Amino acid sequence: MSRFKRIKADKKQLIALALVIVLIVWLISGTLRSARDEAPQPDEEQASEEVTRVQAQWFTAESYQPQLPVQGQLEPWQQVSLRARVAGEVLSLQQAEGSEVEAGEVLLRIEAEDKTARLEQLLADQEVAAAELAAAQRLQQDNLIAQTERLRLSAELARVEAELKTAQLQLEYTEPKAPFNGIFDRRLIDPGEYVSVGQELLIFADISQLRVSASIPQQRINEVHSGQQVQVELLDGTRLQGEVIHTSHIADPQTRSFHIEVKVANDAKAAAAGASANLRIALDATDAHQIPPSLLRLDGDGRTTVRLLDDQHQVAERSVEILSMGRESLWVKGLPARALLITQGAGFVGPGDKVDAQIVDNE
Repeated sequence: MSRFKRIKADKKQLIALALVIVLIVWLISGTLRSARDEAPQPDEEQASEEVTRVQAQWFTAESYQPQLPVQGQLEPWQQVSLRARVAGEVLSLQQAEGSEVEAGEVLLRIEAEDKTARLEQLLADQEVAAAELAAAQRLQQDNLIAQTERLRLSAELARVEAELKTAQLQLEYTEPKAPFNGIFDRRLIDPGEYVSVGQELLIFADISQLRVSASIPQQRINEVHSGQQVQVELLDGTRLQGEVIHTSHIADPQTRSFHIEVKVANDAKAAAAGASANLRIALDATDAHQIPPSLLRLDGDGRTTVRLLDDQHQVAERSVEILSMGRESLWVKGLPARALLITQGAGFVGPGDKVDAQIVDNE
């Protein structure tokens, strides 16, 4: 082979080698670029085994007696405004204001001179009419008097006796008496004052026990019934014990609330009638859980819920009803008798999720 042909063959081999090197470099650079642009695929088996860690605690139901708070108005057990039944001058007050009086005791006296004279006259007229009728009856037996005359005398005696009863009542009305055991609370007249028929004389009341009137919302009335115990707290902090004695069956047409009455013992005769009071009605006992307020959540429908774990440590969500709230705890019902509630990490899991639960010992 000539020297020229050898040189030409060497050039072709060099060119081919250069092309192979360029191809190898291009392939390597593409692989590196792909490694930089794409993250490595995770190990699916390892990812599926990763679970969220939460903290949970057992809560057990207890017997709980909820209380229904309402506002009420205290009233005397009995109260009357005594009014004059006869006209005349007030002579004296027989009892002091604020004094305790037994039923039948005289409270005051009204001038009764003309009534006394009238009563004496009618007593005399009754005696005469009775004597005349008796004589007429004897004469009639001998047919010495007409039947009509005897009947007239009998009617006259009846008239006199009727007027006598009225006069006796008029005289009795001049000394108004206590209608029941109670307190002469307030006088509305003074001695020497002339009173007319129907005029108010005094306020008389029985406060040995009190009556409390209150209104219950229509959605809660079925929880209230006679016999339930009630704690009554006055605005000055005084506390009294009471009992529900009546619940109405017809709602107020304006407020749609129901009227109830509570009987309250008032052995100390506390000056409470007419005052406002805060009532706490002890409702029927129920099973409930005492939990921290931080465990409450709202679901998509606005219901109050808590998150708990089932037997497989999967997250579940349960709607609850709040019975009462305090600063550090609240009572709810609607949970199983013994519930494993998520106390930390509930916001990072959802219903159906399986979790790694660290159970806090609270027993």
